[in-house]
Amino acid sequence: MKTLIKKLCVILATLLWIQTAQAANKLTQLSENAYVFLGTEDYSANNSYGANAGIIIGDKSVLVIDTQISSLRAQEFIQAIREITDKPIRYVLNTHFHSDHTFGNADFSALGATIISHHMADVYMKKWSQKILDNGWSGLTSDQAQGTRITYPDMTFQDKLVIDLGGIKPEIIFHTHSHTQGSVFVHLPKQQIVFAGDVLFNDYHPNMSASDVAGWVKTLDLISALNAKTIVPGHGELSVNKDLTELRSYLLFFDEKAKQFAEMSDDRKEVQLKLLKVLPHRAHGESAINSSLKWKYMRKPASASKTQK
Repeated sequence: MKTLIKKLCVILATLLWIQTAQAANKLTQLSENAYVFLGTEDYSANNSYGANAGIIIGDKSVLVIDTQISSLRAQEFIQAIREITDKPIRYVLNTHFHSDHTFGNADFSALGATIISHHMADVYMKKWSQKILDNGWSGLTSDQAQGTRITYPDMTFQDKLVIDLGGIKPEIIFHTHSHTQGSVFVHLPKQQIVFAGDVLFNDYHPNMSASDVAGWVKTLDLISALNAKTIVPGHGELSVNKDLTELRSYLLFFDEKAKQFAEMSDDRKEVQLKLLKVLPHRAHGESAINSSLKWKYMRKPASASKTQK
């Protein structure tokens, strides 16, 4: 009897997991033309660290916004898209170069899509993406990364790009160096929707390792001035202008305190613990604090310790 009950519990748990995974992989409709592939059900590496992606559907074709962290995730995304529309996926936008937003590119390229990014995102992808995949730095296991191939953008731009999908023309905008040197966002003026990419993190500690804080603040202010009704963050739940304001304050405070604590100690773990005590609470992405310190605030060589000053 106990064995039977145990088997039934395993079956029920498996069914629940499948239902949860299926629910997480569905597209959520934002308007007549726009949908979001929300990553908020699972914050693991295998689920692109909770990264959101999106689609915009025109009369003639589809624009995909970011491609997830692996071939497996990209295929799940493609399946979700095909449940909504059979129109050709003609364009893919990488909002920036990070692996959780770009490693699914090859699967969309195989469908004939043109991969687009800011020219600096292309530069950084060509510098880092293959190394990240080859060395497992994305956090994926070999099984999770199975079939993933690096595919770079086919087309780049500098400041602004408008794409005609037929009946709708999304505006892709680069303002200045923010989250990364090539971070862009997508604006649908009539629908009052913004796909912010990682310019916005909602309830996540943002990854600041490749950032320019002053430029990031300016970009948040620009998005805020658009008065969008719906903002899709790179990570986290659907957002509004209040979330832009909260991230703006967080970035300035983090920058101030990280510099202050890094002057007091060369121990990155110690600095991270100090920051966690003073930073506003955010539920996810604590590892981003360490990455930000490592690559932006504490890059001094070991020989330059403060005790030798």
